[in-house]
Amino acid sequence: MLKQILILSSLMLSLVANAGIFETAASVFKIDENTEYKSNWDMRTQRKFGVGASVGGNLGLFGMSFELNFEDENSAQAGFGAGPGYNAFAILWKHNFEDDYVSPYTTLGYARWFNSSASTDDVSRSGVLSRSVSDSDKRAGHFATNFVTGSLGLQYNQLSGEAAGFSIFGELTLLGEVSQSVLIPTGSIGTVYYF
Repeated sequence: MLKQILILSSLMLSLVANAGIFETAASVFKIDENTEYKSNWDMRTQRKFGVGASVGGNLGLFGMSFELNFEDENSAQAGFGAGPGYNAFAILWKHNFEDDYVSPYTTLGYARWFNSSASTDDVSRSGVLSRSVSDSDKRAGHFATNFVTGSLGLQYNQLSGEAAGFSIFGELTLLGEVSQSVLIPTGSIGTVYYF
């Protein structure tokens, strides 16, 4: 799973590195011809779907996410991720504040981190898991942790030119583990391209 996420992340980064691909993507997905947006809300009104990759945060070590813009300021996100010895998924609500190129946002949602093998040796390699997995789950060999999650972030949005729709973000995240009542701060960086 981790290998697949790395391959998908590399593909996303190669799309960003080669701006000519954006023209091809625009023709395939029939994106509007507009390459000039007044604000991040203007772009999100016209480009309803986003695909992203991230490191850290709600989705573990590496993750892929999908975003559906319901309106200019609100969207739903779903994603999957992985790390050493575990997998993760998250469902989030994202609220964007209007701005130009750099815009603040918040998220609120649910994330679940779990292992799919009978070994918990890798739990100690994750600061989040070492604080949220109980000793009995470590001994049993399986774990599943449920988090209520909230984030504050900043997102750079490319609003003009061939790369319009591309964005990068950084966020601070607070993971609240439900059964152990533990709050764990973390963060992530990543990229999203809006179609």
